[in-house]
Amino acid sequence: RGAIALANALEANAGLVTCNCSSNNLTEYGGLAWADTLWTNRALQSLVLNDNPLGDEVAVNIAGVLAVNTTLQRLDLGSCKIGDEGALAIIDALESNQTLKHMRLFDNLISEMGGMLLADMLESHGSLHMLDVRSNQVAHAAMLRVQRECSRKKTAAESQEPRALSAQIKVLRRKEQKILECEFRIGRAEEARSEAERVLREETQALSEAQAESRIKVSEAQHRLSNCLQTVEEAHKGLSQKKGERDKIKADGEARLSELTEDLAKQAEDREALQGQIDEAQADLDATVADKNSRLSGLNTELSESRSAIQELERQTAEVHLKLRELEGARAGFLKKKKEEEEARVAQEQAERAAAEAARKATHSKSGKKKK
Repeated sequence: RGAIALANALEANAGLVTCNCSSNNLTEYGGLAWADTLWTNRALQSLVLNDNPLGDEVAVNIAGVLAVNTTLQRLDLGSCKIGDEGALAIIDALESNQTLKHMRLFDNLISEMGGMLLADMLESHGSLHMLDVRSNQVAHAAMLRVQRECSRKKTAAESQEPRALSAQIKVLRRKEQKILECEFRIGRAEEARSEAERVLREETQALSEAQAESRIKVSEAQHRLSNCLQTVEEAHKGLSQKKGERDKIKADGEARLSELTEDLAKQAEDREALQGQIDEAQADLDATVADKNSRLSGLNTELSESRSAIQELERQTAEVHLKLRELEGARAGFLKKKKEEEEARVAQEQAERAAAEAARKATHSKSGKKKK
């Protein structure tokens, strides 16, 4: 009665996550109450019922719950007198259960054939990381298969999520590297443009200085020409030489300016090409974000459908509980009526015996009077 009361109380409890009821002499009725509790309880993560005579029927009912339960992670049913039927029903229910990770079925009534079937079913059902079937009639080879399969599923579960995250990180790093390369090229182009502008300013300044120097020299030559007529030819030669130097400097400056202009045009083309690469990278990034948003929307839709299915199952469970209560009430009424009929029959038999005894005494009394 205490186990049934505890199980009923936990139907609406959302705080307790671990419950250990081992070695409490729970009967089949107590086990069935725990099976009913797991239909509605969404908080319990560990349930230990070791060393209780529950039997196969309780195991089959618990298997029905495991097919829809998504919170229970550990279930201990050691020394519970569970045979092949109950054990195989639990493993079969794990086909649609990916939450239960640890289960103990040690010291039960599982046969050698049951152990072989259990090992076969475990390869395609559930995601158990540990299954304890010691102290049964299970063959050593079947136990080794069970251990290998649990280890394989545990390793796969541990490596699956990091592998997916690693792949996503590599993709993001490659895109980040491309963006950094584009930024580096843009920076180099900006530096080259700044250097070209600096060189152009220096060449322009040098040309201006050369022109100023030429003007000074021409002015001095003209002054010397006006002051010294005797050196007209020498001054004229010097002036011609200075003019040639000035023309050469001017021509060199114009050629340098043309080269710098071509370099600037080429750098502008390179910058446009880099900008195009940046736009392509941004488009790829936007497409990736849109794809992730689409997947997230799909997952949200599936989650909503799952919640609707769970609510429908809870409603059906409530209707089943209501029908069970009605049947229990009808059974109690029938037992009460049957008891009242039995009591009435016993009372009637007692009355008939009393009447027969009174009639016998009366007959005996009459026969005595006749003899006298």
